Amino acid sequence: MDYFKQNSKIYKAADFIDDNLGGAETLEISLKTKNNALIIDTKILQIVNDIEIYLSSLEIVSETVSISKTLKELNKSFHGEDPLYYDLPGSRELSAQYLLLYDADNIEKYLDPEYRWTRISARLTEHLSLI
Repeated sequence: MDYFKQNSKIYKAADFIDDNLGGAETLEISLKTKNNALIIDTKILQIVNDIEIYLSSLEIVSETVSISKTLKELNKSFHGEDPLYYDLPGSRELSAQYLLLYDADNIEKYLDPEYRWTRISARLTEHLSLI
């Protein structure tokens, strides 16, 4: 955005998106397991969750999306929307059951069918360029 004048349409549009929609830029992190490990294993899910929490703590990140956030929402939903259950499911089997029941079209954007790959997406409010 440094290349555009502050009164240009592009600069103003990007500013509007940042202020009202949480940013137009994203940071995408792709994670793949090794040795037949599954993303939905509790230890690996916790790592994904920790990365997401770290990203959320950064001032330039307005929102994050990942399979860990989805599973925390599902866990809460299956416990009567009790906020105390906004946490990762306690086992791989429970995570698998939630995902089986979830049946959302957009889940493949964040988790492959074999549970070996996942993506964390972070929406940024900064327009950074490296020269």
